Amino acid sequence: MDHTEYPEKSRTNVNSMADGRTWTTDELLTMSPDQRLQVVKDNMVTDIDQIPPEMLAKAQADIRAHIAETDPTPPPDR
Repeated sequence: MDHTEYPEKSRTNVNSMADGRTWTTDELLTMSPDQRLQVVKDNMVTDIDQIPPEMLAKAQADIRAHIAETDPTPPPDR
């Protein structure tokens, strides 16, 4: 991840989209592997409607750029 695009994120934090909670590296390291896994599961968003629109647009643009760079086949018309 390029942290310059999202300066509020850092390598020492895991930011929860679900409840806004930020987990520090130190907090995560004090947890058991099962506890860390639970943090991930509890904060995994599976409903695309819960993704902030600007984040979704950025992800879509990134994947389209990646596909354009790696796949010579033009995308289908929509």
